[in-house]
Amino acid sequence: MRAGERLSESDRLTALEALDNGDYSAAQLAELLGVSTRQIHRDRARLRERYQQALRDLNLVGELYRQFEITLARMDQAIAQENYQRVRALALRWGVCESFARLAYNFQLDELARLVERIKGVVHGNGVGIAQAN
Repeated sequence: MRAGERLSESDRLTALEALDNGDYSAAQLAELLGVSTRQIHRDRARLRERYQQALRDLNLVGELYRQFEITLARMDQAIAQENYQRVRALALRWGVCESFARLAYNFQLDELARLVERIKGVVHGNGVGIAQAN
């Protein structure tokens, strides 16, 4: 970046995410990134919303996995009891779960893992436990 050039919003948020570890004040970050202090506060709010959305996505993935486990256990039980009508009903439920899983799979897992690590770093850097962040 040359003197006088402005960062794109995406680059600015990435830079802020890397620099905002408690070592710099909002005014210092604003000076480093060539924006106003108010912009730093808005960007921090945007980043917080991203983290919160990522946590909601993680909760959704966890719930989906739980539903898979429950359905599979119920299917095993129905098969053992030779209750094939119940097996068919559970197979429909499984199909719904599978459809949601395919949608969730589009959310790349390695990206998710990196995001989780960044969230942990930010949350712990701010002195907040993960349970408090939810």
